[in-house]
Amino acid sequence: MNSWYNASTYQHLEVKELPHTIIKAMPKSVQVVYKSLKRKGPLCTSDLSRISGYSERTVRNALKKLMDIGLVERKINIEDLRKPFFKIIS
Repeated sequence: MNSWYNASTYQHLEVKELPHTIIKAMPKSVQVVYKSLKRKGPLCTSDLSRISGYSERTVRNALKKLMDIGLVERKINIEDLRKPFFKIIS
C-alpha cells in the first residue's frame, strides 16, 4: 500500500488545521474530488463522477482515501438509500 494516502502517515498532522497540505500530497483525482465537494457541497458518487470527469470507480477510490484520513464523511440519502452523499467534515 502506498504511504501517501495511508491514514497512519498523517497521524502527526492535525487534519482540521492542515487539509490543504494533505490534499496536495494526494493524487490528482483525490484533489479534484475534494475540491468538487468543497465547491458544490454534499454529492453522491454519480454526481461527483459527472462533475469531475472521472469514472465512478476512481471517484469511489478517491472518497475512500479522503474518508481514511478523516476529511470526508458518508451520509445517508433518505431519498435513495443506494446513493449515499459524501461531504467534507467541517
